[in-house]
Amino acid sequence: MDETEETKPKLGLNEWVKTQYINNLTKMIVNLIILPIIVFYLVGTALNTQIIVIQGFLLIFIPCVPLIVLNDVIIDSRVAFIQGKWKIKESASQDELGQLKNHWLRVALVPMGVILNVIIALIIVLVFWISGITLFDPIWGPVIVSLVAFGLTMVTTTLWIKRNLSQELAPFASRLEGSRDQTPTSYSHYFLWEHILPWAIILALLNLGINLKGFSENAAVDGVIVPFDVAYSVWITALVIVVWMFISANSQVRPDVHLGRVKEGKPASKWVVIFILAITPFIAAILVILPAILLDIAELSIGLSTALVIIDVVITMILGRTLGIWWGKTSEFRKIRAQ
Repeated sequence: MDETEETKPKLGLNEWVKTQYINNLTKMIVNLIILPIIVFYLVGTALNTQIIVIQGFLLIFIPCVPLIVLNDVIIDSRVAFIQGKWKIKESASQDELGQLKNHWLRVALVPMGVILNVIIALIIVLVFWISGITLFDPIWGPVIVSLVAFGLTMVTTTLWIKRNLSQELAPFASRLEGSRDQTPTSYSHYFLWEHILPWAIILALLNLGINLKGFSENAAVDGVIVPFDVAYSVWITALVIVVWMFISANSQVRPDVHLGRVKEGKPASKWVVIFILAITPFIAAILVILPAILLDIAELSIGLSTALVIIDVVITMILGRTLGIWWGKTSEFRKIRAQ
């Protein structure tokens, strides 16, 4: 580290929280671009004028996107702290030090699904009534619905950051600046409650909406869902999920290493991790197509096809997070020893 980095003043907690408004906006825009494109266009356009498709999009956007975005904001802030980008300037009491909990417990209150869905439904009706555009317009219908959902979730996440992010980060920073936990958390408890269950729920809901729409499109356009269609969906989904979950877990575990919540364990091999990440999507696809060939299955139902993708999602999520934790803690312990 050079002298300019050492002497550069760090942001305080409140100053850091303000920078996360822009971070939140950026992440929300990325999700606004990606999710509607996937739902309304990449998986097909034949059913875009159906009200159930609009409802399905709202069902996955409203609860899932705020959870994903705020999780990223918290994890990014924790990583930034251990990288020295901000520090807590106020002294913390013992009560504050005892409030460090699973951040999902706080974030899970954000979506308020029923209330937001009612508000969104009313706003969408109002917007369409004012604009004169029908909800069943194949182009403007999805656009307006997406923008309304984005606007409300953007307001919700920004308010959460303003009111709660400092309360989430203060105990974490105070704990690191003071004494660390001496006894690592039970790995099974840590892995289940902070990595597996939250992401299993989020990813299952996302893929339920996306693949019900996608396979319904297949059935509507082609008249049938062939095993190859399902194998391709499983392959591309496994590829995205295993890489995404690897990156996410790698970031999340690094601050937990400094908290003493995880043990070092056996060091991760870069080539083993790369090989597993690369081969996983192909194995997932083979496990779908091979039984279909051996059992001479010519077509699959929408429900079974969607279920196979969700099973694939959960398994590859677990694998991706396992690899991410393994790699992240290995790298972080190496850094600590080098300091």
